[in-house]
Amino acid sequence: MEILKGRSPLPWRVLLYATPGWGKSTLATFTDKPLFLDVENGLSRIDCERTPHLKTFQDFEAALRFAYKSDYKTIVIDTLGALEDLLMKKIVEDFGIESLGDMNFGKGYEKLHVEWLNVLKALETFQENEKNVLLIGHDQIERFQDPTEDDYDRYSPKVHKKAANSIISRMDAVIFGKWETYLKEKSGDKTKKRALGTGRRVLHTAEEPAFIAKNRFGLEREEEFNNEFWQKLA
Repeated sequence: MEILKGRSPLPWRVLLYATPGWGKSTLATFTDKPLFLDVENGLSRIDCERTPHLKTFQDFEAALRFAYKSDYKTIVIDTLGALEDLLMKKIVEDFGIESLGDMNFGKGYEKLHVEWLNVLKALETFQENEKNVLLIGHDQIERFQDPTEDDYDRYSPKVHKKAANSIISRMDAVIFGKWETYLKEKSGDKTKKRALGTGRRVLHTAEEPAFIAKNRFGLEREEEFNNEFWQKLA
């Protein structure tokens, strides 16, 4: 058996999620020769090379096949939530039902998870073809049940929970983007504070109780929003 040693500079797979309007798609334009698969139809004001709006899962499959054979170096899926809508629409049409909830015992969401696994398996082949994959998603606040502490709220990618776990486990990095904020005392009352923003966009790369994040690149816990960020993923 051949024993491998040291780091292997393979193309990366990254999930970037943040609130709408934070600048996820703009940051994605700084990647190496990106092609955007436009699932959400929200890229008209972004200066990028993109597909037409992908309205069906069949459209998305065709775009994947094109992207795989293309000369683009980074394939950007914008966004995960819109792609999940296509997957649910596919299941509903395949089984002739109105919603996933019409399938008993949660089978609809089990099938949704299977569809997600098929997408992730397809995306793994892009790495073999020397292409990066960047998944863009919105954030949501969910209740986290901590078995060792009290439960608390945290930010997470806005997709079905089981799918989110599968996506996160397969990524080389999960980056949470957030506007920098701080608390300031209200004048004359030290017991009351209000949140203020600095206008600075922060990339969080390591998990904290407030959000899900990770990376395998030795990044700082907080990174700057700029066109040099993606060069650190080597």
